[in-house]
Amino acid sequence: MNILLNLIPVTFGGGLQVAANFIDTVIDHNGYGHNWWIMVAKGDELSNILRRRNYKNTIEVDNSPLKRMWFEKFKIGDIIRKNKIDIMYSYGPGIPQDTIPTVVRSAYSNLYYPEIDFWGNWPLKKRIIAKVKDRYRLATTLKADALIFENKGMRSRAIKNFGYNSNNTFFIKPSVSQFNSGEIDKKNIPEKFQGIPADNFNIVMLTAWHKNKNIDLVPYILKELKDEGVTDVNYLISVDADHPYSHTLMAKAREFGVETNIYLLGRVKVDEVKYLYAVSSASMLLSKLECFSSNIIEAWTYKKPLLLADEEWARSICEDAVIYVDRDDAQQIADKIRQLKTDKETYKTIVDNGLTQIKTYNTPEQKVIKQIKFLEFVYRNFARHGKKWYRDQSISNNLSDN
Repeated sequence: MNILLNLIPVTFGGGLQVAANFIDTVIDHNGYGHNWWIMVAKGDELSNILRRRNYKNTIEVDNSPLKRMWFEKFKIGDIIRKNKIDIMYSYGPGIPQDTIPTVVRSAYSNLYYPEIDFWGNWPLKKRIIAKVKDRYRLATTLKADALIFENKGMRSRAIKNFGYNSNNTFFIKPSVSQFNSGEIDKKNIPEKFQGIPADNFNIVMLTAWHKNKNIDLVPYILKELKDEGVTDVNYLISVDADHPYSHTLMAKAREFGVETNIYLLGRVKVDEVKYLYAVSSASMLLSKLECFSSNIIEAWTYKKPLLLADEEWARSICEDAVIYVDRDDAQQIADKIRQLKTDKETYKTIVDNGLTQIKTYNTPEQKVIKQIKFLEFVYRNFARHGKKWYRDQSISNNLSDN
């Protein structure tokens, strides 16, 4: 097959690591017998990865909203015709096509949980814009000829709530990302990590600014710790210090006298992740809702306990391999941190449980192969019967993970 891989929407967050793994695995295995054209946002990290790999079938697209809309409306058809594309696979919102089948990896969890006010804490204008974007994302997702999920709850809701044909869906377990967890040469640690005190208890929050992540709670957690005489806990957060929300965060931290315990590192590149965890003691993720998170795999891989929001999505994924916390209770989280600092047995148990849990996941190679098999299944049925028959009556694929 000639496959058009659309990674234009993937520019930050955990999806960036997932997409980078996919690219590397496909290139390392010569496309698994298929030809791939890969579309990425111009000048972003995925484009840099493809340049380093000297990948010739790269299509860089200006990711500004108007130019991207123009590209999708007027240019992508030329790319499909010129390269005789057989199928398109998109990470994020799809780009519906009449002439070829389209498959979407659907990872926007909030689209399937409308009862959760995902944007409730945002200012009115931003909230309206976000909801408009969500309607667009949902519409283009449901127009896809097939959907790939890494979360069973989202898959079942797409079928039940939106009437999506279950035969055209595919569930695949996340993969253990290609993190290099071997020995770290301290000489190569990026400069922005070198000032972090290695003898302190450092907690990673590898995330972007989003109210769902509840980063705002960090100063309150540190204050609770400070009030108990614990001053050697630091938060290492991958957000830009110049972001308006960062200014608000640090103002609150200064009010509580804990500003020196927060390190705002800016965006952490894929190849810097191992160094960040090398100077860390634990990880924390307070999301109200996620499809999945690379933070989970990272913590397990690098043998760091993860403090995780006690939510339905989290327990369905992690079982006993994390420390569950009330995402809004700074006092409780501070207590759990003190426990991890002082109770070596609890620390070891969580790490060991994570190592056990990670063995049940796909390797990057297994995950890519399973996705390709599903793409092949879609293409065969589409080519044999046409789009309308495929959308309405396709046979069960029996390819999903358990």
